[in-house]
Amino acid sequence: MPLVSKTMNWVGKTGLGIVAAVVCVPVILIELYLAAFWWDSRVPRRPKGVPDDAVFLDWGVPKVPKAKGGDWLNCWPEPQEDRDRCKLTNRNGTVVYEGDFVPYKGGGLVPANQLKIDPIKTQAASLWVGFAFVPLIYLGNGRILIPTDYYEKAVRLLRDREKLGR
Repeated sequence: MPLVSKTMNWVGKTGLGIVAAVVCVPVILIELYLAAFWWDSRVPRRPKGVPDDAVFLDWGVPKVPKAKGGDWLNCWPEPQEDRDRCKLTNRNGTVVYEGDFVPYKGGGLVPANQLKIDPIKTQAASLWVGFAFVPLIYLGNGRILIPTDYYEKAVRLLRDREKLGR
């Protein structure tokens, strides 16, 4: 009888280990996956010198957990020079691009109260210029700001998108 008892005890412990592995391992993997999504959805800390009105543009692939990559974007009017200026700063605080922007399809200076950047539309539309993405800036009021340094390229891109119905 002691042999049967030892065998049953061993089978019971092994069975318990197998059940624990089958149940616990998937639960732990699911928790790690959810934690990765939570971590990915967090906006990185704003670098020094980036103003409070700057928006974060996440350049990553949606629904795929990854190291957070993106840039901070802010715009401001310069009424004395009749222009709007925007700056793209990476998450380390280095300025990636800064330049003058003008409204697509005409118009002059956009007042400060209308320079509300739509980060979702803006991060979906950008130009590859040199070694950086330069965004076409979509505002909350529906207007689009394009960089004056790359005006022709931006206008061509926007007209092509309009033809495609995007």
